[in-house]
Amino acid sequence: MPFSDDLKLAIKKRADFTCCWCLDRRQIVEIHHIVPQAQDGPNTEDNAAPLCGSCHSLYGDNPRLRKEMRARRDQWYTQCETRLIFAWPTVPASPLLDRSEITYVTEQPSKGGVNILDGTPGVRMSGPDRSLALLVVYIEQHVAGTQGFNRYIEVTAYTAVGLAIRIRVGPLDDWLVSGLMKTLRDELDIWILWGPEHTPATVTSDFDHMHAFGLMRMKSGENLLYMRAATGDGAVLSISAKFTNIAATGVADWLESVGITKPI
Repeated sequence: MPFSDDLKLAIKKRADFTCCWCLDRRQIVEIHHIVPQAQDGPNTEDNAAPLCGSCHSLYGDNPRLRKEMRARRDQWYTQCETRLIFAWPTVPASPLLDRSEITYVTEQPSKGGVNILDGTPGVRMSGPDRSLALLVVYIEQHVAGTQGFNRYIEVTAYTAVGLAIRIRVGPLDDWLVSGLMKTLRDELDIWILWGPEHTPATVTSDFDHMHAFGLMRMKSGENLLYMRAATGDGAVLSISAKFTNIAATGVADWLESVGITKPI
């Protein structure tokens, strides 16, 4: 008699639907007898091991590995029960970034930075007392062998759970800079910057691997900010928030003061 459906499901959940031998989540997991039924192995949880088909074929019928299989299974159960479960704090609405503060940035070749913050003065950039803070840094990198330089904007988002996400967009030509400044000053409805080494004119199938930083002016009067961080393996993290005209104007004034609008 095989394991009951309820027991098989319970064991799969306990093992996070993962083979306890190879730990490969891509494989389909089945519940196998450590001591086979033909040798009077019971249909109990203690005699059950979550294994993929390959591991069962390679190791499941080897009586010398039964002790090892139980040990691996129990160790995997312990890891599943004790690992950190990431839970984003629930908030009633998107964070509202309503002010800007110029900050000192020591990293080279940056031209300094400006913080865009929510309305919680006197608290650190990240932590449970602040829903979201952004650090915007302007960077100029000279092009070797020429008198020219490339412009970039680097944005770091500091979240309430202590997670920091950093992206760099650019290089920014005069057209991209003009659109960014006009959107910050509420003269355009939407503008998106891409990176690295990427502009909207060259969007290809590599889009999923690109960072993005966007600003949107909605007809409802709301201003929305969007930040997208992509990794080489296709994973994506995104953050959105609302921002006020005061915060946007502060960022625009600072960017202009450090020379982002000067011709390349």
